[in-house]
Amino acid sequence: MVNQDSVNWRGESIRPVGVKVFNVAALKALAATTNYTQYDVMSESASAGTVWTFDLSAYGFPEGGSGDILGAIIYKKNTQATHLSRMKFYNTSTLSANLNDNAQDTSPHASDMFSGTTPKVSYFGKVDFSALSKKGSGGTEGQARQGDGDLPIPFKCASGDAKIYGILIDMSGETSEVASDECIIILNIRQD
Repeated sequence: MVNQDSVNWRGESIRPVGVKVFNVAALKALAATTNYTQYDVMSESASAGTVWTFDLSAYGFPEGGSGDILGAIIYKKNTQATHLSRMKFYNTSTLSANLNDNAQDTSPHASDMFSGTTPKVSYFGKVDFSALSKKGSGGTEGQARQGDGDLPIPFKCASGDAKIYGILIDMSGETSEVASDECIIILNIRQD
């Protein structure tokens, strides 16, 4: 099978006919009421945080469908942010892991991985973003590209759902956070 990274004899990218590749985004205004420390969750609330939701249905992705995360970008309006970030991915929004901003990451939580001794298949991987750096006169950006360790990440949405859910974690600590700073995550998806 030809994949997204295939090239012809001239070094040009080849995309097989019929393969659907698209970008999907999720946006949050981060609470960021205090500086982040290493392994803090980055969310919209310090007391009622929620998962990041990537709705694939807007792109014709079927419920219970599968595919691959090929790449990811994180972008923040804050022009001073330089931290490393990680996003962990699930096929459910109902998680026991901590989702509150500025609190230590507990994902993947044991109860999200097992029901008694029966494994659950809700967690399917992570991406580590490059350090944020300023891009032009705008905000800061970091990327995770295919071939950078964890990518591509195969996934399967839950039955009756066409969404990917994530938890964003600060991996290095950030002392220049701005309350309500908008953060967007863009995933490059290949549908099976």
